[in-house]
Amino acid sequence: MKKRLSAVAVVLAAIMTLSLSVYAVGADDAGSKGTIAFSAYNMAWEYYVTLSQGVKDAAEAAGYEYIEMDQQSDQSIMIQQ
Repeated sequence: MKKRLSAVAVVLAAIMTLSLSVYAVGADDAGSKGTIAFSAYNMAWEYYVTLSQGVKDAAEAAGYEYIEMDQQSDQSIMIQQ
């Protein structure tokens, strides 16, 4: 039961994060529906690695190109992206 609750929490966290940090861009000619870019706070943290993999899997399964950005906990990097 605890494992199931943990999985539900990860899914809900992913949905909330996606609503804040995923952007879909127009489709291209290669058959992609568009591009989804995910900006993680710090990919050195296991949470963001797992979350990013879930976003990537879902984006690609839905026919979107996936781009990942790592802010490395640095606001100046975040602004440049």
